[in-house]
Amino acid sequence: MKTEPTYQELKEEVLKLRKELDINTKLSKSLLLENIMRSSTDMSIAATDINLNIIFFNTRAEQIFGYKAEEVIGKNLTEIHSMEKVEFSRIEKAIEIVRETGRYEYFVNTETKEEIKNFKSTIRGIFDKENKLVGYVLYTHDITKEINSQKEIIKLSSTVEQSANAIIITDTEGKIEYGNQKFTDLTEYSTKEIIGKNIQIFNIGIKSKEYYTEMWQTISSGKIWKDEIITKTKSGKKYWEQIKITSIKNNENKIVNYLLIKEDITVRKKVEEELEESKKKYLKIFNNAATSIVIVDKNGLITDINQYHINKIGNGLTRREDYIGKNILTHPSIVASKLSDEYKKVLNGEIISHETVYFPSTTGNISRYYNVRGVPIFNNEEVVEAVFVHEDTSAILKATKKIEESEKKFRQIVNQTSEGIALSDIDGNYVFVNQAFCKMSGYTEEELLKLTVFDMRAKSQKKSVFKASKTTKQGEIIQVILKRKNGTEYITEIVGRIIKIENTDFVLGTIKDITERIKREEELVLSKEKAEESNRLKTEFINNLSHEIRTPMNGILGFAELLGNSKLSEQKRQFYINIIQNSGNQLLRIIDDILEISRLGTKQVKTFEVEVCINNLLLHLFSIFDFTAKENLTPLYLKNQLTDKASTIYTDDTKLNKILSNLLENSLKFTNSGFVEFGYQLLEIDDNIYMQIYVKDTGIGIHETQQKIIFERFSQADNILSQKFGGLGLGLSIAKENAKLIGGNITLKSKFGKGTTFFVTIPYKAVFSSNNINTTVDDLNKENKIKILIAEDEEINYLYLETLLQTINEGFEIIHAKNGKEAINICRITPEIKLILMDLKMPIINGFEATKQIKKFRLQVTIIAQTAYSTNEYKRKAKLAGCTDFISKPISEKILRQKLKKWGLKIGM
Repeated sequence: MKTEPTYQELKEEVLKLRKELDINTKLSKSLLLENIMRSSTDMSIAATDINLNIIFFNTRAEQIFGYKAEEVIGKNLTEIHSMEKVEFSRIEKAIEIVRETGRYEYFVNTETKEEIKNFKSTIRGIFDKENKLVGYVLYTHDITKEINSQKEIIKLSSTVEQSANAIIITDTEGKIEYGNQKFTDLTEYSTKEIIGKNIQIFNIGIKSKEYYTEMWQTISSGKIWKDEIITKTKSGKKYWEQIKITSIKNNENKIVNYLLIKEDITVRKKVEEELEESKKKYLKIFNNAATSIVIVDKNGLITDINQYHINKIGNGLTRREDYIGKNILTHPSIVASKLSDEYKKVLNGEIISHETVYFPSTTGNISRYYNVRGVPIFNNEEVVEAVFVHEDTSAILKATKKIEESEKKFRQIVNQTSEGIALSDIDGNYVFVNQAFCKMSGYTEEELLKLTVFDMRAKSQKKSVFKASKTTKQGEIIQVILKRKNGTEYITEIVGRIIKIENTDFVLGTIKDITERIKREEELVLSKEKAEESNRLKTEFINNLSHEIRTPMNGILGFAELLGNSKLSEQKRQFYINIIQNSGNQLLRIIDDILEISRLGTKQVKTFEVEVCINNLLLHLFSIFDFTAKENLTPLYLKNQLTDKASTIYTDDTKLNKILSNLLENSLKFTNSGFVEFGYQLLEIDDNIYMQIYVKDTGIGIHETQQKIIFERFSQADNILSQKFGGLGLGLSIAKENAKLIGGNITLKSKFGKGTTFFVTIPYKAVFSSNNINTTVDDLNKENKIKILIAEDEEINYLYLETLLQTINEGFEIIHAKNGKEAINICRITPEIKLILMDLKMPIINGFEATKQIKKFRLQVTIIAQTAYSTNEYKRKAKLAGCTDFISKPISEKILRQKLKKWGLKIGM
């Protein structure tokens, strides 16, 4: 770039010209200098003296700085910068640099409404002849265009450098002047290595000399050259590139350079080669396929067809050209096989698939069967083509029919066998089952083929047996428990063998259901055991019968003989007569039991239902057996839960009486300590109401192993007991049979050494209608909400009081406590009790102490003391204990009514 002239140089130039100008123009020296300086229009020039007073300001300076010359000449720079609000310190710094170096250069840009201007400014010193600094001159040059041009060059350079394609610029001889980064990456040559080299260094000799001659002729004429060639990198690696060469011309339209754009297309070429190879393979498969393949356009016109179709399904024409352009819908074979409508569906976008379609011959060839497939090909959701494939299945169909016939015969043979046959793979998956196994297992053939051998195992069967069946147990009969579809189990005998089918191991198993055989064998064993047990029992029974008959007979005969002694006293005679009578009664009971069990065995015994008040029946039994209980020192308790009306039912009282008598007799016989209790409650079973009468004792109990046979004839729980207590073992058997006759049943709960409870369950056939009494179980069992507790250890006294209270009001619910301790506990858990009749003399805790403790937590309850002692001392003691009132034994109904009414309890008529 040309250096700006100094003030001194300009001055010298002015002096040089002055002589000529003075002669010619007669201009003054100062005017001449000014005109020259002002004529320098490309550059702004401003000058100051040593004190920074402006002494010169040309036209270009006026344009750049916006001041007129006359506005600034004579003014100091500090004044101008002051107007512009620019810190003068910057000017002072620049002047300081000029004083030291003689020059200071800087760049400035300024923004207008139209554009941004860029300036380059230089400050120089003005020196006199003695080289003394006498002033300053400022040269300013507008470099906006140069800056903008450089920016464009930078942009272009950046674009070229970042291009994805390799870019090369050569001179007209083909020597490389420029190559971008992509070019160096692609060719592995550095910039230094390629600059000045001819572009032909990348030629690997594939193209001929004529090829390059043609290329240079094309580009030198100003035309564009395009091609795809193989070239190589610096290391010799070959690659494909797409090349484009164009010429670069100057303003005179003369070619000055060539621009080469190279794109790496190796991947694309590889894909194209693969596609080409794939196409070749496709054509090879297409033309050599043993399947008919036809390709049609969207209108059904054939665009391609393979040789197999021509040979097998064609209409007699042997050349491919004879089919191209013909409509497949009118193809004779397609029409004959009635597929035209189906092929139309494919052209409309559907996929079709048909098995074993019959293709009748249209040219005299053999008619055949084909599997037909039709698939549409889409482009932007529009069908553009369709492919039809016809697979010849005639041979397969023929073979299949033979296999099916063979399999049918095999199945007929296998399905005729009574044993199950199953074939599974080595992992246990079923692959074949016969009908016998299906019937045996309850599964269909389809269901079994989805299961495994292990799915059939019953829960009770060990897994190890299955594994052993195909290893150590192979070929042996093993017994396995299997599970049917409905969940039931059955016992089988299985023989498993490993067989080979087409070099594959399978397990063939034969299965035989032996459940019934095992059951019969078990029944035979049980029958044998039962027969042996029956024989044993009968033997014991006969021996026992002999003993039971001889015992009373000895008493009768022996004491009858003694009565013949005339010397006997009357007292002795009467004693012997009583013994004879008791022995006779004992013998009579034995005979009655034998006769009854015989009658029951004939099934000829009839029942007679009558109205029976269960309360009265049980009370009658209590009165009979209470004497025996007192003799044995065993308390006997009776629990009635219903009123007399509610407890009145239709049943056979004779048989029910006999059943309960037998149970009570047994309980008292086998209870040495504790108590015997009997009573009843109502149960609801399957929407029907039953009365369950129970007899409970705390006797010796019955062992669990004996509970199942206790009701069988001639059996007793323990043979030793029969020797100790006597009896034929017929009582429970008779009770069981009689219970069945009246529509009931007998069951028991027992724990050996703890006692036994027998339950006689009979239908509750109420005599009185539900209009008079409630018939729900809850209401019948607990029909009165007024609860009265009777604390009484004597059962007769309790029954008497219970009877009196139910006579007064049938709605009372009576609760019995046998001692003071029970009374306290019952009051704790039954807060609904309204009245307590407290016997003062009771075991464990007496009535006085029981009353004191009850009053601690039930202060408001009414307690009436009842005792045989009626002295004032007893009354006072009872009152101090907390009794509300006092009643003396024997208690009359009248007195009891008065007491109940006195203490607010509702009484009947």
